[in-house]
Amino acid sequence: MLARCICSFIFFFLLSPQLLASTASIDLRGNDWSPGYIHNLQANWDLYWEQLLLPSEINAHKHEAIIFPVPGAWTSPHDGIQALPGFGFGTYRVEIVVPPETAELFLFIPDMASAYKLWSNGELVSFNGVVGKNKVEEKPAYLPKVVSVLAENGKIELVLQTSNFHYKWGGVWFDLKLTDESGVYDLREKPIILAMLFSTLLLSASLFSLFMFASRPKEKVLLYFGLFCFTMGLRRLLTDERILYMFDWLSWPVLQALENLCIYLAFPLFVCYFSYRFPVRFSKRACRLSWLIATPFCVLALVTDVSFYTQFNVPFQILLLASVPYILFTYGKALLAGKRGAPIFGLGLLIFLVTVINDILTYSYIIHTPNLAHLGTLAFVVFQAVDLLKSYLYNFATCLL
Repeated sequence: MLARCICSFIFFFLLSPQLLASTASIDLRGNDWSPGYIHNLQANWDLYWEQLLLPSEINAHKHEAIIFPVPGAWTSPHDGIQALPGFGFGTYRVEIVVPPETAELFLFIPDMASAYKLWSNGELVSFNGVVGKNKVEEKPAYLPKVVSVLAENGKIELVLQTSNFHYKWGGVWFDLKLTDESGVYDLREKPIILAMLFSTLLLSASLFSLFMFASRPKEKVLLYFGLFCFTMGLRRLLTDERILYMFDWLSWPVLQALENLCIYLAFPLFVCYFSYRFPVRFSKRACRLSWLIATPFCVLALVTDVSFYTQFNVPFQILLLASVPYILFTYGKALLAGKRGAPIFGLGLLIFLVTVINDILTYSYIIHTPNLAHLGTLAFVVFQAVDLLKSYLYNFATCLL
């Protein structure tokens, strides 16, 4: 009996992730290493919770690590891994094994809440903001980066200090990625070019619609469509590649408030645009209700701290999803009534709703897919712009006759 207990204790000691030394490793030797290939570093990393350790301190084997997924929010890891508080700090560590002939590689580092410092083989290669053990010490910053890392004997040890006291949950939200020199363009320049292109198209559509509204002020559909395009175009500059974060024009809390205000305001603007595009008996009430829903969230974003008002983003998303039946019901009536432009509107609406629902589920860590709402918004705007242009050309031709 005693021997069995001793064996059980040894077995538990060896397997417990809380007591493991640093063993997290990602072996990429068997991957495709053709030029430009991008490797995702998605795996379970070692995490030294509530410890800010230097690489030399970790290698001394004096600290205990837990296993935690990257990417993954602290509050909602994969099944079987204990959740952590949304606020806190810690040090991640992983060893990446690459082909021995590999020398210089390039690492994509996504933004994460709310600050980090990253070492590669003991050398500091990147940082965002100031990592701290409390809210006073920490200075938040968001900005994706691509940095050069050197392999030593076919190995790269990454040590990542991170802290979060300014957002509702911390952790490494997105994949870190590794590539060679020929893949840098796809990781750095290409996303920025696409983001600028999408934003330019959305903001151009906004200006065109608002210009048209100025000449025809009774056409409220143009006003709401223009403002909706503006909020989504601005938000595209604030998310993913964080283009506006590259400049020192505004502080991090202001940029975060703008980012959230864009999505809060996009909801009533979209409902009003839709209601004026396909008016029904209760369209005005739908508009008023959407503004009543969005206004408290906007006020919170303007007067409270980021870590406070972002806690209400999930309830806002639930309210947003609750509006889908109204939109589908109203659109169904317009389609059955043979309203002009209804088919093309429906195609754009379908793409838009699917991508928005995808992002809501991804944001809540229910699914793990890329953000697609900006693509859905662009598709929707293009369809609506074509529809509105056809409508006004039709009206113009009718007037001439």
